[in-house]
Amino acid sequence: MSEGHYDQQLRARMAEVGIPSWAALQQRAGISRRAMHSIRHSMIERLRWSQLREVAKALEWPLPVLLRLLSLSADNGADEIANLALTPSFTTPQARQSHDTQHDTQAETFQTDSFRTLQLLLTQYPSACKLAQTKPDLPAKNLVALFRPLETLLADWGIQPIGQVWQAVDFDPVLHQPDQGSMRPGDPVFVRYVGYQRGDQILCPAKVSRTLPSGAIPQESKNHS
Repeated sequence: MSEGHYDQQLRARMAEVGIPSWAALQQRAGISRRAMHSIRHSMIERLRWSQLREVAKALEWPLPVLLRLLSLSADNGADEIANLALTPSFTTPQARQSHDTQHDTQAETFQTDSFRTLQLLLTQYPSACKLAQTKPDLPAKNLVALFRPLETLLADWGIQPIGQVWQAVDFDPVLHQPDQGSMRPGDPVFVRYVGYQRGDQILCPAKVSRTLPSGAIPQESKNHS
């Protein structure tokens, strides 16, 4: 990635808050590489306000501080200032109250939709736990179907698993987290716990190990993700 206009100032702040690299800042802010490039080159017109707020949060800055750094001032024209006035940090109390009400409504709708997707799991899981306590020999496969709503919810959110349980893969420090010790890229490992990603954003890496539990049967790897 080419040198950005504000790299020196951003790097100084990153060092202050313990962010070691651009990739780490991108991951902490939850933005794409393209958005990270736009931040470094002050291409404000390519960004959403939500992305700017997340970058500011990752840098532990108030949003106005980041905006000043990126030269978002009156010199940039009336359109930017008009948009700036619509963000929560710069609204009047009345507009802020309206925004908060809208946010609460959206959150409630999101929670309701998520509950409906998970309703089967939420209603049957407590009974399944009680049944497992009274019948410890109950086959685990009888409970697997309960968790299918979780797969549906993750798919609706665009979240994909990283790896499969007991899958043989080559260690990738971006996608994988060692369970112990150090590993080098390309080392043969096994997925012990899957990770998750949304597009290029790694939500949590898959936990990998050099060995499998006793009796586990390795799964063949079709790819290295």
